Amino acid sequence: MIIIVAQIPEDGLDLDITLPVDDIDLSNVNGSLETDVEYKGSVHRFSTGCIVSGTVRSAWKLPCARCLETFSFPVSEEFRIFLTRELTEDEDEEIDMDVSELLSDEINLIHILREQLILQIPMKPICSQSCRGLCSSCGNNLNSEDCNCDTTSIDPRLKKLKELKDLMDK
Repeated sequence: MIIIVAQIPEDGLDLDITLPVDDIDLSNVNGSLETDVEYKGSVHRFSTGCIVSGTVRSAWKLPCARCLETFSFPVSEEFRIFLTRELTEDEDEEIDMDVSELLSDEINLIHILREQLILQIPMKPICSQSCRGLCSSCGNNLNSEDCNCDTTSIDPRLKKLKELKDLMDK
């Protein structure tokens, strides 16, 4: 969805839109969107740029970092982004995440919403705090079944002594 800056009314442009999942490029994201993207917000024009603000809602389908099972991760995030044509050198050095350069007379709202959704993905997505993950020996998902693997760790310096003890026990 492209918004032409010159066509934004003086009192702003209120938007309430729903974008299909297919409209958002997620080719380099480790996850997918489960639901359409809902955006309710506004775009205001001022002398040196625009302000895009509102709330974006959707749900990610992400792989758990512990058990690798996919789970739903709902997103409802308020944001405000300042798009300006006049970034000074001082502002450029101390760039704020809420400030971006307006490079043309158009605002691509899909790019802004995509960025806001991606920023909500946790660095290490976990399906639940009680997730037990995978067995480090056999790879079983410990949330669904227990395994009989010996998970006691042995100091590598004492490994030969354990092997000798196991031989003597036979």
